[in-house]
Amino acid sequence: MALSGWAYFVRTYSLVPDPTKLVGRYFEKPSSEVMRKIAKDTVEAFERNEKTLSSKAKLVKLALVSFLFETVAVAASLVLLAIS
Repeated sequence: MALSGWAYFVRTYSLVPDPTKLVGRYFEKPSSEVMRKIAKDTVEAFERNEKTLSSKAKLVKLALVSFLFETVAVAASLVLLAIS
């Protein structure tokens, strides 16, 4: 059960472009430079987010399998208790 709580823990994701940085740092720069920077940052953010999501998906799957085993164990215990 503890694993399922960790699997659903909220993660931090990257957001591109960050509007505050975009206006503050790139407002006066040529649009081609800004577009290159946004494209580069988008690729980097995507890769970071993909790793985070992949890790979370693995934990959710593991939590669901663990829950299945726990359910089977409880059911088996109840059957054995009823037979005794």
